[in-house]
Amino acid sequence: MARTRRKRSSHPGVVLLARRLPVSGTAWRARFRDPDTGRTIYRTLDPQACSTADTRKEFAVFLSRTLANRRTAIACGAPTITSTPFVSAVASYFATGEARLRPATLLTYRESVALFTDWAKRNGLRDVEAIAPAHLSEFRETMIARRATKSVPGRAVGTKVSRTVPLRPASVNHHLRAVSAFLNWARRLGKTPRLNRDTIAEGLARLAMPAPQPTPLTTQQVRDLIAAAMRHDGTTWALTRAEHAADAMAEGVHRTPRYRAVAPLVVFSLLTGCRIGEAIRLRWSDVDLNAPDADRNPVGEVRLDATATKTHTARRVGLEVAPRLRALLATMKLRARGEPFVFGGAAALPQWDADNARDRLVAQFGAPAFTFQRLRQTAGTFLTNAPGIFGAASAFLSAKQLGHSVTIAERHYVGLVRGIPRDARTLDDAMQIADALDAVVAITRGEASLVALAKPRAARAAV
Repeated sequence: MARTRRKRSSHPGVVLLARRLPVSGTAWRARFRDPDTGRTIYRTLDPQACSTADTRKEFAVFLSRTLANRRTAIACGAPTITSTPFVSAVASYFATGEARLRPATLLTYRESVALFTDWAKRNGLRDVEAIAPAHLSEFRETMIARRATKSVPGRAVGTKVSRTVPLRPASVNHHLRAVSAFLNWARRLGKTPRLNRDTIAEGLARLAMPAPQPTPLTTQQVRDLIAAAMRHDGTTWALTRAEHAADAMAEGVHRTPRYRAVAPLVVFSLLTGCRIGEAIRLRWSDVDLNAPDADRNPVGEVRLDATATKTHTARRVGLEVAPRLRALLATMKLRARGEPFVFGGAAALPQWDADNARDRLVAQFGAPAFTFQRLRQTAGTFLTNAPGIFGAASAFLSAKQLGHSVTIAERHYVGLVRGIPRDARTLDDAMQIADALDAVVAITRGEASLVALAKPRAARAAV
């Protein structure tokens, strides 16, 4: 008996299925496999457009050819089209970002990406794959026109209202930079088929901003800052509960410090040029007070691991340019009692604690307006311009000391300050603060009284 030959389908890969409806009539569905995801898809046919057998066959043939063309395109290297909701993509981005981004960076990136996600939702974009270059330009214009917000006193914490002024260009660029990082991450995973590196850079182009010149502290401002820091550290409570319970005239009463000491942190940031994040996380195991210089004399150095720096590059900060800082660190290490962190003791000094101390120095103790970044600029300026410290290699060695490129030193620091003594071989002498640093070291050793420094100037003169 001859075998019956099977008739080949005119629409391979597409199967038409009929389903009897409960009331009356028949509903037709097309079953096929998605070339991009590999999942089985059921698509209901339009009952009016596919009401006859011929129209249903015509639809199935067209769909079959479309699927075949798509499979060919994928085989030739075309990116597959996925469907990733914004919520899933953002959650995955920040889940993996914890291993490569710093906590502060994650915090600011979350705010910017949330603005982009809310904007996409309002404009009908549900999946990351739907983002087109035109959408990025629209989002950029929205950020430029966005109004700044401010907290309202008397309202719940976190409550903010819009102001009439637009966002500063720096704030706009901050949001655009964070969104660019998120989209480039999605692009590398193949989740943005309509975008590439160039379209992201063009659609989220940064606003032009003037490049302000660094404003390092002058010699007198540095001296005023150190004096204010010593007055800050010498401030004590009038009478604590423990002192009140004891004899008010006993030795040691009225000597409980009111604030955590900040003078060592200020001096360290000023003389090493370390970023505040690098300083507050510094451990005693990273400080070698006996490290030799080129002449094998013990001068000390601070070793910063790659995981502790902003540029993810390890570097060594030599203390030969700041011998009094080495003496200060040696005294602090003797008083550390085995605690691991240089600033903070048992735990790293919180960033907000350092910022609060800075605000107190300026508002209450007469310090010049400064930031820890400005202290870093001051160190870089004096290292680059002091003729007696690094000589002709000042730009290169100061860049190595601070952990940035030589181009930064040449562009921003060369020629920024003058009047540095030619015979100054250390930052102590270049800034002309050797006597102020000696006072900080003496106070740390217990050889001088912080309480006397904390008294008003007139009262000290009378004494």
